[in-house]
Amino acid sequence: MTATPFKGTIAIRYLDGEPDIQPFACTDVANAFVNFTASGLTFYQTRKYGAIADIQLIAAGVDTSQIRLYVNNKDTGNTFLDAGILASVNNRMPLSVPIAAGAQIQLRALA
Repeated sequence: MTATPFKGTIAIRYLDGEPDIQPFACTDVANAFVNFTASGLTFYQTRKYGAIADIQLIAAGVDTSQIRLYVNNKDTGNTFLDAGILASVNNRMPLSVPIAAGAQIQLRALA
């Protein structure tokens, strides 16, 4: 089966209230990290202390079904099911994930 690429966004709300919304694209290959659109890199570096408020996918992967959160190249253990973070889902992230200033965020597609 051919891997189907998909896109999404991650929304960070900094402690001062400033939002930071970054689009990303994924190749739908198991264990591949997403590429952030603005930089083309597999990580996004936060500017300030805050929290990941939302992760949203335009469509679910075909070959992958989960997104795993990594911070500073470390697996956080936070895993989101693709079906639960689709744009059509109203309450994608009921809990925010705190994030430090200067942290490198990575999202990895899992089967």
